Amino acid sequence: MSRAVDALLRPSLMALAIGLATPLASTALFAAEQSAMRAYNLPSAQLASTLNQIASQAGIALALDPALVSGRNSAPVSGQYNGVGALQAALRGTGLQLQQSSAGSYSLVAEGSLALPETNIDANSSFESAWGPVEGYTAKRTAAGTKTDTALVEVPRSISIATRQQMSDRGVQSLDDAVKYMPGIVSASFGSDTRYDWMRVRGFEPTQFLDGLPLPRGVYANPKAETWNLDRLALLRGPASSVYGQTPPGGLLDMVSRRPQAESSHEIQLQYGSDNHRQINFASTGKLDEQGQFLYGVSGVVRDSGTQIDHIDNKRYNIAPSLTWNIDEDTSLTFLSQFTRDDTGATSQFYPIQGTKIDMPFGKVSRHKNLGDPDYEYYDRTYYALGYAFEHRFNDVWQFRQNVRYTKSELSFQTITVGSYYQPGGPVDNEGNASRMSTNVDEDISQFALDNNFQADFTTGDISHTVLIGLDHQRTESDFLSIYGFNVPPTNVNNPVYGLPITRPDRASASLDSNQQTVPTAPSIPDPLAPDKCP
Repeated sequence: MSRAVDALLRPSLMALAIGLATPLASTALFAAEQSAMRAYNLPSAQLASTLNQIASQAGIALALDPALVSGRNSAPVSGQYNGVGALQAALRGTGLQLQQSSAGSYSLVAEGSLALPETNIDANSSFESAWGPVEGYTAKRTAAGTKTDTALVEVPRSISIATRQQMSDRGVQSLDDAVKYMPGIVSASFGSDTRYDWMRVRGFEPTQFLDGLPLPRGVYANPKAETWNLDRLALLRGPASSVYGQTPPGGLLDMVSRRPQAESSHEIQLQYGSDNHRQINFASTGKLDEQGQFLYGVSGVVRDSGTQIDHIDNKRYNIAPSLTWNIDEDTSLTFLSQFTRDDTGATSQFYPIQGTKIDMPFGKVSRHKNLGDPDYEYYDRTYYALGYAFEHRFNDVWQFRQNVRYTKSELSFQTITVGSYYQPGGPVDNEGNASRMSTNVDEDISQFALDNNFQADFTTGDISHTVLIGLDHQRTESDFLSIYGFNVPPTNVNNPVYGLPITRPDRASASLDSNQQTVPTAPSIPDPLAPDKCP
């Protein structure tokens, strides 16, 4: 027997054996498996190979007659189908059609010899995308590490994903909370901080990506992502600079925003908790027209809360509108925007070692004590972003994606901390009196980021290929003013006095006063001694 005939007969005999055994199995189980919707992107290939691949994935018992399929090629199969629908799509133009037996198995016959029952294909059925929501806790697809919509089991990288449902069930309030149970990462590495999420992945601070584009990185005005606006969050561990470019060797954090959905959904959450925490979360999405050509989405957060530190609030006002235009079945354009206003302070108080790690006559410094001055301190940050995600499929092989975003973060920041190394003999005496210093910052960061990529999916023989070609561009402008003041009245760590006269130093005494424009061209690694680690 020739190898060609043998290659055709082996799967046919196996499929026939399965078909004969079908009555012994649960018909409900097979029906559920065969009706499940899947995404297919199969180019034209040998008919027998394509049919066997589809039947195997869908759990369909299919018997093939070598004489019928020999020398025939399948039609391309692209889109979402159940098992039978995918087989029928592959048979277009071949002159063959499916025939179902009373046992539930299938075979091929020439067109016109029977009439098959109608098969309904629901294009709106649930299907997971790497850039969309996930049902439950377990994500099956991701774009982290590949920039393509890929099954998670096929990505040869170490990736953990937090889904929308997981974050909601855990009451996540920050990125530090979202990644807390992921391996290989230390969250809140500088302690609790309402200003920013400090974390380390394999010893390095990860680059944060949102919708395929990096978030701007400054000193104090870094955006603090709102987790309520995310559909998912993926932590990619290990070097990924070959794909993403500007990433440290520890890894990156890849976030996906909520996007408009065709199925209407509306949600409001009311929260109340310790430290007088009060928060409202809202989200709504659905169709703007009956055809579903235009979809809308809007989500946001209103928070008015105290913190574990006396006299420091944590207020946030956030809204994230989005709009999808399904131009045609091969082209879509999604506008993504966000506005966030933060009014908080430095909850990381940088307490002195005396009274915390070293016993002193005055006793212990309370972990709730504010050693600054609420009459002088504030952290006011305004962040907004506007961009879009464009997708177009040219044919069964090539598709194009473009992500664009402009962001701006404006910050005015003043804080007071214990003077630490500025006072000889230590910052705190035996009576608990402590020297102090002030940090005064004005910082504006604006960024334009663009990412283009072409993706080709094709096969050579029995081998499937995905090729990605892309070009990204970033331009960042930063205005940064930092002034340290050392003429701050001392305080007592157990009985601090607020409202003392404190004068902000003149700009002429600034330690840093700069304007920088940056166009990144090479991977960068954060400097552990950079000024953003100062109070």
